[in-house]
Amino acid sequence: MSKKVAFYFDNSRISQVDCRDIESGNPGIGGTEYLFLLISTLLTKSNNDIDITVFNTSKGYVPECLEVQIFNSINDAYVYADSHGYDYFVFRPQIGESFEEELKSSSFNGKTKLIPWCHNFLTYKQLSLYSKSDMIARIICVGREQMDLYMDLPAYNKSDYIYNCFDIDEDTIAAVRNNSFSDRKNIVTYIGSIVPAKGFHILAKAWPEIEKSVPDAQLYVIGSGQLYDRDAVMGSFNIAENTYESMFMRYLTNGEKIKDNVHFMGIMGKEKESILLKTKVGVPNPSGNTETFGLTALEFQSNGAKVITKKCAGYMDTVFNGNLYSNEKNIAKLIINALKSKDLDYESFVKKNDALFSKDMVIKQWEKLFKDGYVLEPADRSFSKLPNKEFRLKWLKYLIHKLFLEGFFPPIDRFVNFYNKCINCRFT
Repeated sequence: MSKKVAFYFDNSRISQVDCRDIESGNPGIGGTEYLFLLISTLLTKSNNDIDITVFNTSKGYVPECLEVQIFNSINDAYVYADSHGYDYFVFRPQIGESFEEELKSSSFNGKTKLIPWCHNFLTYKQLSLYSKSDMIARIICVGREQMDLYMDLPAYNKSDYIYNCFDIDEDTIAAVRNNSFSDRKNIVTYIGSIVPAKGFHILAKAWPEIEKSVPDAQLYVIGSGQLYDRDAVMGSFNIAENTYESMFMRYLTNGEKIKDNVHFMGIMGKEKESILLKTKVGVPNPSGNTETFGLTALEFQSNGAKVITKKCAGYMDTVFNGNLYSNEKNIAKLIINALKSKDLDYESFVKKNDALFSKDMVIKQWEKLFKDGYVLEPADRSFSKLPNKEFRLKWLKYLIHKLFLEGFFPPIDRFVNFYNKCINCRFT
């Protein structure tokens, strides 16, 4: 029996970006929007007996193979899906979304089941709501570590994970072999939105120490404060919002002039690959905040660079060549060490990437979700297969889960966050 599935996301801020060739790579939009379009496209083209429709808020420029419906709100989109016999409605949870108030009040009682696809971390209020609602079929996380954060909560029993997909084409592999790590210049590259949550200021603050130790180091910055909002008002350098821009630019300027070894490239699509193939060290999201997967970390590594960034759920799933720091004060030291290093095991990374993140692997998991109602087999939740047991007291969360005590105690992460704040205050 065929399944009808709707993927809903708000594309109003990227409606002018040409996304028609989404399979060739990110055209310069946010990772969430990119994955919603890519997965919808791949599922549509796959011979799987699943009918896919994309529900958007604007027409935009999307792949021709996609069936698209336009709605003013997520509420209207769900009502349409339910009245037209859709089996699943996939959406990205948003904090404060009126849709969730409707869900809480049980004004939605349709047959179409909801699947929150969690490219962002959920609040405890959201997790509680989803765990109690019969409308929620499955909570889909984008990584194992993200899902495991919820192990001591009732929501874990409805949770599953499907990695975001990332293929490495043969041209990229060949290009990396012709641009070996040991022969590269000392280039450090940042990719991402230039907003406080993404932590670019952490790298900027470390730059004077890096350039002092490695005098020929160059910093390339790909992205902008307008990556997620093309209408955002920029500061005098046209890089980020004025207050934030003035905070980090003092580390990257000589007087009123940007340093000669700092290059702001703005928002780039596929053309950024020429920079990535020269990059020795990639630094995505130095704060680790909001990072559930780390697509940019895979981009850097696929192009033959090492990754230095914060130890957090997203990067623990996706960083294989590089180092993760727990204390942001160590960022300069780790970048300097990576720039001075000579070796990188690229072939092992390619094998790991293909096994975990390839499009074929990921699409099979989405198809299994829609046909079977789940992805992860029970045996894969056993303690023996639990990765990184010490991270954020995961072993204790597992014990709470196995004793069916989810929700009887305050979330373990609250204690971990409090402890980490105390430690950071002690050493700052």
